[in-house]
Amino acid sequence: MKKNILKKVFRSTAIILTGFLLFPAMATATLDSPPQEHSPQDVTFELESFLTNLALWIFWIVIALAVIFILVAAIGFLTAGGNPEKIEKARSQLIYALIAVAVAVLAWGLINFVAGFFGA
Repeated sequence: MKKNILKKVFRSTAIILTGFLLFPAMATATLDSPPQEHSPQDVTFELESFLTNLALWIFWIVIALAVIFILVAAIGFLTAGGNPEKIEKARSQLIYALIAVAVAVLAWGLINFVAGFFGA
C-alpha cells in the first residue's frame, strides 16, 4: 500500500515537472518567424546561452528531486516506529539526497567558474 502511494507521488511529480518544462517553451513559441541571417558570433552566443540555460534547468530539477527525496526520507523517519532497519534506510536516503544537492551545487559552481575564467 505504501509503495503504491509513493509510486503515485513520484509519477504525479514527474508529470508536473514535465509540464513545467514544456509549457514555457510552448508559450514562447512563434509560428511565423522569418528566417534570419546569423553570424558565427551569434551562433556561438546562442549555443552558449542554450547550454547555460540547459545547465540551469538541470540544476533546478536536481534540487527539486533532492527536496522530494529529503521529504520521503523524513516520512521514513517518522514512520519507522523505532525499527532499526527502517531508520537506517531513511538515513541512507537522506544522505544520498544531501549528496545530490552537494554535487548539483558544486557542478553549478564549476560551470560558473569555467565560464568566468573564459570570460563568458
